[in-house]
Amino acid sequence: MKSYNLSQRQKNIVHIIGDSIDDYITVNEIARRIDVSTRTVQRDLALIEDFLYDNDFSLVKKPGQGLILNESSESVSYLYELLEMVDSSKQYEKVERVNFILSRLLTSKEPIKYFVFTLYLNISEKTLTDDLTIIDKWLSVYDIKLIRKRGVGLSIKGSEKSIRKAQAKLINEMLDDDKKIEILMDIYDKVKVDLISQNDILSMMDVGIINRTKKSLDKTFHRLNITISDNSYISLLVHISLSIERLKQNRQIDFNEDIVQNLKSSQDYIFAEKIIEDLEEEFSIEIPDIEIYFVAMHIKGTKIIDEDNVNIYTNKTDETTSITEELIEKMEEIYGLDLKKDLRLNRDLRAHILPALNRLRYKLSIKNPIINEIKDKYGDIYNSLEEIAPDVIRKNGKLSADIPIPDDEIAYIAIHFITAIESRILNYILVNVLTVCPTGYGASRLLATNLINHFTNIEIVNNSSIMNLNRTFLENNGVDLIISTIKIDGILEENVIKEFDYIEMPAIPDEDDYLKLTNKLREISRKKYYKAASQSDKNSKNAIDIAQHSINSPVVEKLFNISVSLNNIYENTKFFLVKNGEDIYKKSAKLVSNKKDEEIKILETIIKRNELNSTYYEELNLHLLHGKCEVSEPKLGIGKITDTYDIIIIMISRVDEEDEVAKFFSEISGKLVNNDDFLEAIQNLDQNKIKLGLKEIIHKIISEIIEKEGVKNEY
Repeated sequence: MKSYNLSQRQKNIVHIIGDSIDDYITVNEIARRIDVSTRTVQRDLALIEDFLYDNDFSLVKKPGQGLILNESSESVSYLYELLEMVDSSKQYEKVERVNFILSRLLTSKEPIKYFVFTLYLNISEKTLTDDLTIIDKWLSVYDIKLIRKRGVGLSIKGSEKSIRKAQAKLINEMLDDDKKIEILMDIYDKVKVDLISQNDILSMMDVGIINRTKKSLDKTFHRLNITISDNSYISLLVHISLSIERLKQNRQIDFNEDIVQNLKSSQDYIFAEKIIEDLEEEFSIEIPDIEIYFVAMHIKGTKIIDEDNVNIYTNKTDETTSITEELIEKMEEIYGLDLKKDLRLNRDLRAHILPALNRLRYKLSIKNPIINEIKDKYGDIYNSLEEIAPDVIRKNGKLSADIPIPDDEIAYIAIHFITAIESRILNYILVNVLTVCPTGYGASRLLATNLINHFTNIEIVNNSSIMNLNRTFLENNGVDLIISTIKIDGILEENVIKEFDYIEMPAIPDEDDYLKLTNKLREISRKKYYKAASQSDKNSKNAIDIAQHSINSPVVEKLFNISVSLNNIYENTKFFLVKNGEDIYKKSAKLVSNKKDEEIKILETIIKRNELNSTYYEELNLHLLHGKCEVSEPKLGIGKITDTYDIIIIMISRVDEEDEVAKFFSEISGKLVNNDDFLEAIQNLDQNKIKLGLKEIIHKIISEIIEKEGVKNEY
């Protein structure tokens, strides 16, 4: 048996399919039973199918019906036994191992034996030794020493202040967005978990203390009518929770009256005192003044908002105003965009600068969790700020030249400019999109309609079949981006059009697909923005030339021929029912053609099309059977599968089909997404309403041609 690591969820999916051995089960039903998205199930099925295939089990997937194991009860029982032998344990990455070991060392009162880590993490002593080298270096940054004693175990040595600082740093680094939401939504107490199985860094803290600290902080903020950002709140919550836990263990930081005295008159210290008062009441303990100082230092690097949603520290100080205005002025010069009029940029940047200056003066660190993404995706904006911001901040903020401006601070400033600059570029620049599918009117039209509904900065210049993908066609349509429902990498290479931007997406995208496309559109918009700036005169001239170029054609004759073609399809549309369990491909091919040779060609075409990319769209319960082949005339059929919600649309065009016929079929696909009444009419197989919808499409196409030709004839 080939080695596999199936998760427990993947094993559960196999059991669900196996338990339904007498009937098909859909992906939707599986997702419902295990409470995950259909997308997650689809991803898991990829590995499950490999596992079943390599172990000689037959999994059948049938469009419109679902999945079923084509096996006897005895074989399914054997499969379940096999699953028990498959390893569900996780192999931990180096960073996960290091964080786990650190969390244990930073909280343990006694030395920890070597075998505890080798056993729990399933690693060799050599791997542990390598990990300890990394840990030793990490701890040294906080003046903590790693003690290794054979026969005794592993421990650490450092001041209480250093250990707390290291704990807070480790926890804040490992807190992902999901865990932050759990804390903010007050549900963390429901998910007390084992650190090994969940990689939960917060397990090194007492959950009860976290929740009581949260309760106390919320009480204080409510009483004072103030709020702070989510990230600042989490950072403060972690710091205080660790402090309370250490105080309960009689581990206190050495008191320094001079340090505390210097901050006592500040607004930050007053807020910190109120927080500590409520904490003392909640935990019935006395908290030393030095702890007030450390809370005040946290607050000093935070934006505090009052009940009117105004930063209480934000006033037009010379420092914050000067830094904000000079940064905006310099970035405006670099990017050629009117940023000075952006009131939100000015306000938000000014609100950020004041606590940033406090952090720099008091050497308080801040972590930007998306700094690598900012450098990678918005490197131009980040690099510009990296060059100009340090000097602007030091000069106007009256900071000494030896104070470093960390990359994390630059990245936070970059976020404000990214929002302002990118929104302008995206609003100014349209991206010309060509949607592609094997036929040019089925899946590509569905995709185009969804894209138009989701984005305001794209122009669908055409829907195309794969056969039309050549340089002349793309250049004539001014294509910036090709979006295809199937892989076309090889075709792009063969036709020497590989420099055109390309992305693959399903006809009905999900949020992950839209996010991927958003990033691509932003990238293309940026390229077009800079190119347009240097070639605006040339582009204007080209636009005029194109507008003035007209081709006089016999419009009336053209309209007549198109009307006849579309009306023939309309008049010969087939409506039919397919019994549940019947082969929908054979049945549909037979019903739309009365010639045996055409029926065979149609069947081969739609089967081949389905092999390229699934023609079943589960979100619409739609079998969209379409393609091109050698037929005497275009075919349109609309049907329904009995005892199900599934509908069938079959659209077959000739190999050298007229553009308007392809557009007619495209519009049908689009109307399914945009018009609920049309979709409902097909679901009910209401022929009158369906024909009304088809007439509306024909009228739209004819009207567009009249308008287009009329404009051309004016030149």
